[in-house]
Amino acid sequence: MTKLGDTREHYWLMLGMARARGVDLGQAMKDGRLSAPDYAEMVTACRSCTQPGACRKLLDSHASLATGPGYCVNQDKLSALAE
Repeated sequence: MTKLGDTREHYWLMLGMARARGVDLGQAMKDGRLSAPDYAEMVTACRSCTQPGACRKLLDSHASLATGPGYCVNQDKLSALAE
């Protein structure tokens, strides 16, 4: 069984990555493009990431990102929401 990371830490990392990618997750939910279960799934997926430190450093040094890092487990979902 994979040990999941801290929920709060990964929640904030996921929000930071979404912002850096230009994705407003709250608006996506209001628009019906993201359901509450999908949102929760994204947080849980982020908790399985093995590189939260690298993610934190990337977000600390980049206000915006055209694409997410290859290790980001939510990269495809964020790319779809960014369209």
